[in-house]
Amino acid sequence: MGQWMGEFMGEPFELLLGRKAYEIFAAHWPHARDEPGAEQLNAANKYVASRTLEAVEWENSQLLEGDVAEAIARLKEQDGPELQVHGSSNLIQTLLRHELIDEFRVWIFPVVLGSGKRLFGGGTVPAGLELVDSRTSTTGVVFLTYTPAGEPRYGSFIRPSKSRPRPSSSGGAASATDPRSGGRSRLLVARGRQYPRSWSIPTATGSASGGAARPMTSSSGVDLQARRGLALGG
Repeated sequence: MGQWMGEFMGEPFELLLGRKAYEIFAAHWPHARDEPGAEQLNAANKYVASRTLEAVEWENSQLLEGDVAEAIARLKEQDGPELQVHGSSNLIQTLLRHELIDEFRVWIFPVVLGSGKRLFGGGTVPAGLELVDSRTSTTGVVFLTYTPAGEPRYGSFIRPSKSRPRPSSSGGAASATDPRSGGRSRLLVARGRQYPRSWSIPTATGSASGGAARPMTSSSGVDLQARRGLALGG
């Protein structure tokens, strides 16, 4: 993971942050200059989207003025290094609504927290994503890179033939004989009840139950690219 982070932080970049992410970063990184990544983060230009801050004191930081989406669109048209978004879940919703994100970098850690902020919370417009890269660290962290792929593409889930095991109508589980276990039945778990004959599901992002599309929820990074990219990472 350290090697991958080194690659991620080794290229020139600038930061685009919401107020909360900015305040967290600004309270730590100026005082932790010996930590890995501190030099790059302190030296990078930082653009802050906030309706309440009147000034920003972290070196190389500046407040965006006027409409945030328009200000970011203008930034993307300028020459310069990649723009990265770290954290900033509220700001991300604005970026998504205005289709300003060019790349999502999603990091999945092998831990279940049970609660927390959703990267794609309520009100997020459903959208398709295309996987362009994937890596797994020695500690089990999965690094996924996606690019926007337009609206979700829907297909159909056809009920298996009678010769194949199907979920039970009473509890959501069925069994089948595993030839490798000497005839012992193995348990095939299926969430919910018996499938309908045709089950429409999004093939990019969406619901696993045939309902309305639901975006992914995980820690991530995003890249906005025009003349330069804007990446969401976290």
